[in-house]
Amino acid sequence: ESEVEQLVAAQLAQCERLYDMTEELQERHQFQQEEAAAQDEFIAYVGDHDENLHQAEALAQTAQALWSEHQEDQKQEEHWHSKAEEIVREIAGLTLVLQTAEQDIADLRTQLVAKRAPAAVSDAP
Repeated sequence: ESEVEQLVAAQLAQCERLYDMTEELQERHQFQQEEAAAQDEFIAYVGDHDENLHQAEALAQTAQALWSEHQEDQKQEEHWHSKAEEIVREIAGLTLVLQTAEQDIADLRTQLVAKRAPAAVSDAP
């Protein structure tokens, strides 16, 4: 009976070792699954990060293009503003010339009327 007990005890010890090994394998498997899930999550994060980076680069290029367009618009606006100021100066100069001409015409009319008036008096019978 002692031999049977020894065999049973040996079998029981072997079963306990197998049970411990099974638990350890299950823990390793669980850890590997969690590690794989973490790697998948990291890969997804990196993918999202890359996509966000591409979107940010595209937005930066769009912003740069809009800024360049804005600067060009400002240059054109400054150009046309300068032209408008030049035209206003020309109009002011022409207005002055016109006023001077009108005054000269008025002076000539006055002189003409003054010259005709004595002639009209001397022509009278």
